[in-house]
Amino acid sequence: MIEVHVYVDDATEKLGAGSYGAGALARLERATTEAGVYAEIVTLPLIAGQDDYTYFDPTGTGTSWYRSRVTTATGTLPSAYSRPFQVEAATLASVADVRALVKTGLTNDELSAVIRREETLLAARIGPLTGQRTEIRTITDRIDTLSVRLSRVTSAVTVTESNTATTDIRLLADGRSVRRLAATGWGSWPWGGVVEVTYTPTDTAAVTTAVIELVAARLAETPYDSETIGDYSYSRGTRSHAIVLRDAVADILGIRRSVVTSVQMTTSESPLPTWLGTVRP
Repeated sequence: MIEVHVYVDDATEKLGAGSYGAGALARLERATTEAGVYAEIVTLPLIAGQDDYTYFDPTGTGTSWYRSRVTTATGTLPSAYSRPFQVEAATLASVADVRALVKTGLTNDELSAVIRREETLLAARIGPLTGQRTEIRTITDRIDTLSVRLSRVTSAVTVTESNTATTDIRLLADGRSVRRLAATGWGSWPWGGVVEVTYTPTDTAAVTTAVIELVAARLAETPYDSETIGDYSYSRGTRSHAIVLRDAVADILGIRRSVVTSVQMTTSESPLPTWLGTVRP
């Protein structure tokens, strides 16, 4: 039996009348290989305010692959599938790692279960946390595609383009961008067709840190916005488990986040430097 966690981004919003509506379902599918044929094994009713759902797969194994998507109660309007993922044992953050940074009264077995759960949750968002992986990109605009960007950081890659091994490549300093070198002279040659990149991520330390932060955020959650028990007091802050998960995924996948400020109707009395009504950088 395998404990599978299905993550649904903002279930409350998805249950709204303008989205999937009341009775919306998360549909979990399983296959024997990552690129194999998936079959639906269970549907899980969405619950407002709950983004993490647990299913105990009685016939699943450690080699099973899973993916999920959301539909209406009648199975219409299917969302895009999640990344395929496997249920992994806790292989990154150890109980000792977590105890060094997080105070908890859980037993070692209980804490190990929480770590395993958070690693599974993270793997559902970014793919397998450890080991070799293959990412596939289908290039339709050959002219503009000079780099293939990987989801994780690595130090070495193996590439095939339209089923042909490609050796004239360069992995850039960021550890994510793969370029195909020009046949002659300097520069890069655009990618085209189906590009498969096989590699082993080298960002284990960053992923381990993310797992520990997720465990800490999960253990800090209570049903209350604030509570006081003796000398202990707690107020729910802005770094909820959902926010920690979002930030961890963005950091690991190298998603850039920025804040854009718009200033309108500036005048000569504004404290901001302006030129022809536009704020100067």
